[in-house]
Order: sequence, then C-alpha cells, then structure tokens
Amino acid sequence: MEVTALVPAEVRVAPLFQELNRWQRLPFTWGETDCCLTLADWIMRVTGRDPAAHLRGLYESAAECQRLTGFLTDPVACFEDCFATIGDLPRRSDPVPGDVAVYRRAGERWPFGGVWTGQRWASKGRDGVTLLKPGYVATLAVWGVGYAG
Repeated sequence: MEVTALVPAEVRVAPLFQELNRWQRLPFTWGETDCCLTLADWIMRVTGRDPAAHLRGLYESAAECQRLTGFLTDPVACFEDCFATIGDLPRRSDPVPGDVAVYRRAGERWPFGGVWTGQRWASKGRDGVTLLKPGYVATLAVWGVGYAG
C-alpha cells in the first residue's frame, strides 16, 4: 500500500509558522499558554532553554501574573529577568524574523509579548493568534532569539 503525503515534500513550513499554528490551537490560559509563556515556548524551541521555567503554573489570572512578575507595569524588566535565567538575549533596535518583543497595541493599556514574522507582530491572544502591522504597536523592547528560519 502506497502512502501519499498530504503536503508535498517541496513544501516546508518554517518552524516559526509551525509555532504560530500551534498557538492558534491552544486555549489562552494564564500561567500556561498566555502571550508570554507561548513566547517562552518559542525561545525554548530555538535555544533549547526555557526562560520561564520558574513561572509556569504559578499564576491563574492577570492580577496574579502582575503580583508575581510585575509584567503589566514593567514588562521590559519582567522579560529581562526571565532572559537572565538562560544567559540573556541580545537587545535589538530592528527585529529579524523570530525575534521577540514587548509592545503595546494602539488603544490598549496592557502590554503584550509577541514574535516578529518579518512583516507583522504575532501574539497569542484569547481567540488564537493576533497579527499586527508595526504601525499598530508601540514597541517597548526587542530581543534576538537566534532563529535562522
């Protein structure tokens, strides 16, 4: 019996887009699959190190996340504290695909963590994945992950 591939061998989905498709299927759960812990999953996939191992499963709401990490009031420091656990990630002024960032969306008061696709910022949201053009966000900080898609 011959097995036929659903996706031809010449069509390869880059790991970044595989990860975004995985995010799309996950429920948004504080402390498990929120916008920052899915970024930590991505960083772990690329680097083999988990910058959020010390946070997983320790909070179940935005308020608990804030009390534990300070993310809502100082998201850059929160990310840098996490990255320090894996030896830091370099800051960048111009993102390349796969880099991660903290930003605020236009009209939103809360920060979000996202990954740069090369054209848009992608974040894990309550309804899957949100893709935003650069003009719709105020980037607070960008870190290189070392992805070579």
